Amino acid sequence: MICDCGRVFDSQYAYAGHRKAHRGEPVPCGTTNGYRHGCRCDDCTAAKYAVVKAYRAAHPGYDAERSRVARARRRKPRPDPPACGTPGGWWRHHRSGEPPCQPCWEAVRDYNRSRRAIRRRRARRGHTWQVVADHLEVHGPITRGALFDLIWERHPDLSEATMRDALGKLRRIGVAVLDPEDRWRLARDWTEIPSLGAARVTT
Repeated sequence: MICDCGRVFDSQYAYAGHRKAHRGEPVPCGTTNGYRHGCRCDDCTAAKYAVVKAYRAAHPGYDAERSRVARARRRKPRPDPPACGTPGGWWRHHRSGEPPCQPCWEAVRDYNRSRRAIRRRRARRGHTWQVVADHLEVHGPITRGALFDLIWERHPDLSEATMRDALGKLRRIGVAVLDPEDRWRLARDWTEIPSLGAARVTT
C-alpha cells in the first residue's frame, strides 16, 4: 500500500493510521505530532517512544510513581466482617465452617420467613399493574396520591416507585388515562385487552 506522500506500508493498520494523520493539514512523519494524529508508521512510533524514554531517564522515579498511583486506585478498603445477629453473620459462620451462634440463627430464620411471606403475598395479589388497574376500576377517577394511599392500605409492602412504574405502564398501553383535572381513570376500552381482563384481581 502506497500513500500519496510516497510512503510504502505493508500493514493495513499502519496505512490507515497514516492516512488519518494526513487528513486536513499534512502532518510530517517521524514526529510525535504524527503519532498523536494517529500515524503508526515506524518513524512516528520511534519518535514517540524516544520522547518517553528521554522523560523516563530524566525522572528516575516516574515508573515507580505510576505503579504506586495505579495500585492505590485499584485498592479498595476491606469492609468490616458482618456482625452477629444478621444474615451476613450467619454466612460468615458458614464460610468459616463453624456452627452459627443463636442470634445469627434467629436472624437468618426471620429473614427466610419474611422472604417466603413476600413471595406468597405477591403470588396472591398478582402483578402490581393488575392491582393498580383494579383499584382504578373501583375508585376512579382518583388522584395519584389518593390511589397510592388506598393501595397501601391493602398492600403496604409496595413501594411508591413500583406503583408509579405500573401506572406508567398502564398509561403506555392505553388502559389508564389522566384527565385534565389530574385524576386517573381507566379507559373505556380496557376490557378489550386480553392480558388485563384475563388476569383480573378482585380488590
